[in-house]
This record gives sequence, structure tokens and C-alpha cells, in this order.
Amino acid sequence: MKTVLKNLTSSFILLLLSHLAFATVTTDENTPAKPISEADCVDCHGQQGFAVPINDDGAPPYRHLDVNIPALHQSVHGGYTCLDCHADIKELPHDKDLKTVNCIDCHIQQGEGSAPARAAWLHKDDINVVMQTKNYRDSIHANQTDNKNNAECADCHTAHYVYPSSSAKATTHKLNSPQTCGKCHQEALEEYRHSIHGASLRTPWKGDSATCNDCHSAHEIGEKGGMKTNRVITKQCGTCHSKEARSYKATTHGQLAWLGDKDVAQCKDCHNPHDTQKVDNPHAMVSKENILKTCQKCHENAGSEFVHFRAH
Repeated sequence: MKTVLKNLTSSFILLLLSHLAFATVTTDENTPAKPISEADCVDCHGQQGFAVPINDDGAPPYRHLDVNIPALHQSVHGGYTCLDCHADIKELPHDKDLKTVNCIDCHIQQGEGSAPARAAWLHKDDINVVMQTKNYRDSIHANQTDNKNNAECADCHTAHYVYPSSSAKATTHKLNSPQTCGKCHQEALEEYRHSIHGASLRTPWKGDSATCNDCHSAHEIGEKGGMKTNRVITKQCGTCHSKEARSYKATTHGQLAWLGDKDVAQCKDCHNPHDTQKVDNPHAMVSKENILKTCQKCHENAGSEFVHFRAH
């Protein structure tokens, strides 16, 4: 087995070197360098299975660097060239470690008309693109204190296959977002799968239901437990439950919440935010079996008559 792996590794390295040699466009100092073309990039990255070993010994695992070129061209960025995003590549072979692509500045510049203008959809929707990008820039996903757990654009949208969220191929599509978000939020995903909202993934024929970005928004993600976060979630709940949201805001709870009381009951406090169940489900926080205990989380001395309060 070791001999087979050794032979495969040797073949792989030879293939990699041959591609790098073929893609080199630099010349001697007396000859002007040939401009890098899209074909030069595709020579290596367009080869299915193109990868480099992560470890120094050349053994698996490998970091895959191949790109599905047809899928890339079908994406919203299909009109751009490799160097539009990977602007730090000046010659081939390029450096092993490239700078992280700056999606934020490019999207904001697009709204100002100063970014490369090749994607038609951006012209139609540039105001929304700028707004969503700024929301992300100010969100907890972009501003973790240790900077290690930030969710970069590519973590949610992928690096090369960005499709409109209305497309079933998009990682941010309504029915794909739980799996995308669940890569980081595994505990929340497991709870959600067993909730009444998550039932839409298991039984889509029963009708549509809420997924992650329906409740949390797509980019306006705040710090857990923060005032902004709670307001966004409550507002988002109202996009489906409009009657309940309006009547909630007419109650003492709703009025105090919108006046800035971060401790007053909001949707998430009475309806388990990820493991939400129907009212007639015994496991629901607002079922007749549990509603008093739910109220007592805030109102410790509440008695049996207290549950007649109309939360909506």
C-alpha cells in the first residue's frame, strides 16, 4: 500500500510541476512578460482533481484547487476574469499563498460605479448589494474579537459558484441555508431539524416554512442576546406571523421591547428559537403542559391564573 501511495504521489508531483511549467508566462529580463490570460489559469485550475498536498511529505490530505469552469461561468460572477478577483497575481507561477479576495470593497465600489462592470445583475440590484455588504461588514460574522471565527463571504456563498439566493443551486438558497449555516452552528441545526420549521426540509410537500435567513436575515447578524439581534429576529418572525407580530407589539412585552428593554420577553423567549413546536405539541414551551413554567422564567411567582395573559 505504501508503495502504491508513493508512486501516486510521485506521479501527482510530476503532473503538478508540468502544469506549473506550462503556465509560466514570465520571460528573461530582456523580454517583456506576456500578459496572463484566462487560458493560463484554466491550464492548471481547470483540470479536474488538480490539488496540492497539505503536508510536507506529499501524502494525503490534499488541498483541491480545481475549478468547475462551466459552473463558474454560469454564476453571478461569470463575466469576471480570475484576475479581477485575484488581483495580486502578477506572474506565473504565482505565489503559494495569495491574499484573501476582497469581496466587501468590490461590492461597495460596484454601487459607486467604480468596480469592474461585467456582471449585469449588479447593475439591476446594486443598491441591495451595497446595503447587504454593509450589513455584513457591521455584523458579528465579520467582527469576531479573535478574528478567527469570522464567517467570510466564501464560507456562505462558496468562492467560485455564487448564484442568486433564489436559485436551487445556491448554497444560500432557502432550503440549502440550514446545511450551510450548520457547518458552524451544528447544535442549532440539530435542534432545528426536529422543529416545526425544520419539517419543511423533511416533508416539503406540506408547504413552505422558515429556514435560517428567514429568522436571522441574510447579513444583518448581530451578537447573540444583543438588542439589535433580538429586534431583527422579532421583525423577521413577523414576515410570516404578521398578525401575531402586530398584536405582540401592542402588549406590554412588545412596547417595552421596542422602547429598549433587552430583558423583556420576545418571540425567542416563549418559543424555543430553534426547536420551535406547534402549540398543541406537549414539548412546546407554550403548550398547556409547559406554559406556566415558561412564564415563570421571568415571573417567578406566577400562578395558574397568570397563563390567561394574552401574549398576542
